[in-house]
Amino acid sequence: MALRITNLIGPMQTQTHFFEFDSKIAIGRDTEQCQVIYPTDFTAVGRKHLVIEEDAGRYELRVNTKNPVYLNGILAEDDIELPDSCTIALGRPDGPSFKVERLIKKDFPKTVNYGQQSELHTKVNKSRKWVKFAVWLIVIMAGVFGYQNWQTQERLDEMNYQAGEIFDDIYRNIDADIGELASQLSSSVYLVILKSESGETPMGTAWVVSSNALATNSHVAQLFNDIPADGSYQFIVRSTVAPYRDHVINRVALHPGYHALAQAWEKAEPKTIDASGNAEAVGYIPGYDVALLFPSSTVGLAKPMPLASKVTLRNLTSGMEVAYVGFPMEGVKKQVFSEPTPTIQVANITSITDFFRGQSPFKDAQMIQHSLPAIGGASGSPIINNRGEVIALLNAGNVVGVNERGERIPNAVAINYAQRVDLLQPLLKYGDNFSIEDLIAEWDDGFARYADNRAVSEIKIKSISTEIKKGWQKHLKVTNPIEAVNQEVTIRKDQQINNVPAVLLEYTAPKTGNYLIMAIDGDEADIDLLMGQVVNRQFKELNRNTKNDFYPNGNLKVQKGTDIAVYILNNQLKDSNEQSSNLRFYIYHD
Repeated sequence: MALRITNLIGPMQTQTHFFEFDSKIAIGRDTEQCQVIYPTDFTAVGRKHLVIEEDAGRYELRVNTKNPVYLNGILAEDDIELPDSCTIALGRPDGPSFKVERLIKKDFPKTVNYGQQSELHTKVNKSRKWVKFAVWLIVIMAGVFGYQNWQTQERLDEMNYQAGEIFDDIYRNIDADIGELASQLSSSVYLVILKSESGETPMGTAWVVSSNALATNSHVAQLFNDIPADGSYQFIVRSTVAPYRDHVINRVALHPGYHALAQAWEKAEPKTIDASGNAEAVGYIPGYDVALLFPSSTVGLAKPMPLASKVTLRNLTSGMEVAYVGFPMEGVKKQVFSEPTPTIQVANITSITDFFRGQSPFKDAQMIQHSLPAIGGASGSPIINNRGEVIALLNAGNVVGVNERGERIPNAVAINYAQRVDLLQPLLKYGDNFSIEDLIAEWDDGFARYADNRAVSEIKIKSISTEIKKGWQKHLKVTNPIEAVNQEVTIRKDQQINNVPAVLLEYTAPKTGNYLIMAIDGDEADIDLLMGQVVNRQFKELNRNTKNDFYPNGNLKVQKGTDIAVYILNNQLKDSNEQSSNLRFYIYHD
């Protein structure tokens, strides 16, 4: 009979343990007393948190009153017998956990099944319960006042136990110096450098996420794919502790959603409309901006940084204190890159949204907005919580412009952006070879929060048509213009006149006077107007507007009964991937 212990959540130093002849297995931080060991500074686990002890062919838990142990989510009692397979969590139900499996030799005959039996100490425990029940009856008989005292004490004991767990969390949080934690983890943070025979250019920040990979932003890792293939450049990461070892990157894996969302955003062109009816484009903040860097050699690579669990990420809230370790360099006095010294900053989470900047369920709320300084070079920096766990990767910031040297000027509001760390999980599991079809299918809901493109187009058309009409009125001193035509028109690629996609519109003038004719393409395609009249079934040109714009217009002065003919041309449509173009056509007269 043997026992296997497999790490599930937390920084257990060896991920899987096998015990075949050990009768007692201690678990904790003390290397002298324990066989399953957590890091010394991981104070969520006791020095000797619990013992698993073999007893007559089965395994039992030995626990104490100071270090809570949860068996399959339930607070475990001392001497409880373990099932053949179970999960044990330390400190709290969502704390560091591991799986325990009792391994039985398959070729060994099974024991006759006698059913579930009770051990002696189990019977004693049951007897104790009967004793408690008897005492309870005695208290009732002693009177209501005595019963109430007893009940109050029981209630207080239970409350005190639950509150004690909260106290422990409160004081651990207060005592934890997040800046000091960041400093302790800084040896796992590396400077990303583009290197050639001529020199070196720092590009960003990366950090060790597994035994063979570092994590950073996709927009940093993309640089690896852009360097020449002739070997004249190297993409390297350099450690922050002597001897400042370089690791040459020979492969990267970008989250496939990084480029896909950027393309979808460009195509959708989301906009907002203000109270004045003005449409404004929504600036893009990269989403899925996470990637892995794989060095050609992992010799000397620092240990991986601990990642926050899903439970921890689910409980992130605005106002939480966070810190990052990285290399902000844009606009900063030059450092000695041969001996990189990382910067540590401490601030707070400001809000948590999805990539469309709206409130969403947990699975989509992967944009962590924060007040940590963000500027060139800090991209990819790990953002940690007060337990020293990575919760996000810094990736973008708000700027108000650029200075005379071309350096971006950060916005004083200090709202910047990061990618939640669990975006790395599919990359760690599959590399960049996984489907994002489910993600793409949900993006339409995100874009739908902004102004409908058709609505934006109509507002734009209305605004431009109003301005053109005002200018026409002022020029010709028209006081009360009449809108004679206002219609949507479609130019089709397969309907061409002399090899140019075009449409013919006809109108008979109801009176003698001036006629304003205009066409406006809401998608801002370059269109042209050819205006004239029909005489004896022949087209006679009267005016044209072929300027390079999307709102050509012109005036015709004609007699009552004149048959006006207007050609609207879209020569660009001929070489476009689009099959048609929609626009708005107007005629006003005085």
